[in-house]
Amino acid sequence: MSSSTNKRRNKLIPFIFVAITISFYVTTINAFVSCSHKKCRQVTTVLVPTKALPQRLLCKQGATTDSSENVTSNNNTNNIGVSSLESSSQSFLIREIREDDIVVAAKILADSFLEDSGGNFLNYFTKKLERMDIYLALKSRFETFRYADRSGSLQCLLVAYYCDDKTMVIDGDGNGGGGKEIVIAICEVDNRPPGEEINPAPRPYISNLAVDTKFRRMGTATALIKKSEDIVRGWDKPRLHLQVFDDNVAAKEMYTQKCGYTIQSKRINAKSETILLLGKDI
Repeated sequence: MSSSTNKRRNKLIPFIFVAITISFYVTTINAFVSCSHKKCRQVTTVLVPTKALPQRLLCKQGATTDSSENVTSNNNTNNIGVSSLESSSQSFLIREIREDDIVVAAKILADSFLEDSGGNFLNYFTKKLERMDIYLALKSRFETFRYADRSGSLQCLLVAYYCDDKTMVIDGDGNGGGGKEIVIAICEVDNRPPGEEINPAPRPYISNLAVDTKFRRMGTATALIKKSEDIVRGWDKPRLHLQVFDDNVAAKEMYTQKCGYTIQSKRINAKSETILLLGKDI
């Protein structure tokens, strides 16, 4: 074999090694997420530090345009119960998040907030890691939230969902059980101290509001905001806050025109993006 062939082979070895390594990590991440999805009912703890979701997860997605809706509220702080949401095209319910909602809720967050960085292999791998980061952060938040009653912490993770009649269970007597619950949106409301956050918003604070793209413009986001306001009233807090990117016109209109929030202040982040702080007396 010629020396030139050997040189070409030697140059290719590092690239082959990197490709194999990246492929291994992607396969591992996919297996982990798949395993978590199948076994999430059995998992009770995850050994990751308690931390807030990444700072980029503000109210950045194009939210919804309101539709006619009727929300039934329950002001119990420790158990919010289930609220119904009737829209012109679909009936939805709102309740506290459960452990088996986390995989789907994390996907909704990732789809709403992660930017499309192109289709090359490195960007694909990076996005996989970012999605895993969102999943682990939400899982950690859930572990804190599930013991909020014991610790006296004022926080709540909400999801909106509907029951899929196609998956309805029929028992031996021909009676129908509830269909599979399909989570379509998530929202967090929190009154805990900001901790180590940079430029923290005043509390109580709505964050991580995201709606599945297939269910936007149906009043889901506004219903979650109204439910959050009911919860905060139950905490005996007079004002609620949230943040939104200034260039997110649809979300700004929803918050200010439909939900009654006003602009308190604005700031520029490290990416030169303008972020608005909104507030409302409730």
